[in-house]
Amino acid sequence: LRAIHEQHERLAADLGVDIVRRNGFYESADFYAPAMLKDFLGEFLRRESQRAREGGMVSTYTLNTGLMPILDHMAALEFDCFDSIDIAFNDFDLKRLVESQPEGRSYLIGPSSVYHLWQDDPEPARAAVRRCFEVIGKRGLLISPCPSIHSIMPWNNMLAIIDEWRALR
Repeated sequence: LRAIHEQHERLAADLGVDIVRRNGFYESADFYAPAMLKDFLGEFLRRESQRAREGGMVSTYTLNTGLMPILDHMAALEFDCFDSIDIAFNDFDLKRLVESQPEGRSYLIGPSSVYHLWQDDPEPARAAVRRCFEVIGKRGLLISPCPSIHSIMPWNNMLAIIDEWRALR
């Protein structure tokens, strides 16, 4: 399986792909003990991001929840960007996450689809965008609903995200 994965990455580089995304949605402390993640996936994930870089590609890693117990594990990985992190869970500390990671890491992050975007009030979405800018700053921040936005959510929330991003960028 690893050999096939490596072949896919080489093919992506040969085809001129710019970004390789790993979906690690379930590779968190919600499902595994931190030591298990480090032992089972640590070296594999480091090699994956290194191969992407060697192939001239940027690498992103999708992680959503259950991150506070694995900050050291995340810091040891060499992905360029973490994406889809949900900032609204009670046990999540965005400032602590950012402070624990190497300089230059990027974040595709923003309002929580679970907590901010279902409401018929755009202010929580705006406040989440402001929080991301406050903690991360302009450099290395890509604003996006996390992990996604759905057609059944009030569209005004997406417009508020865009409006707030324009005001702060």
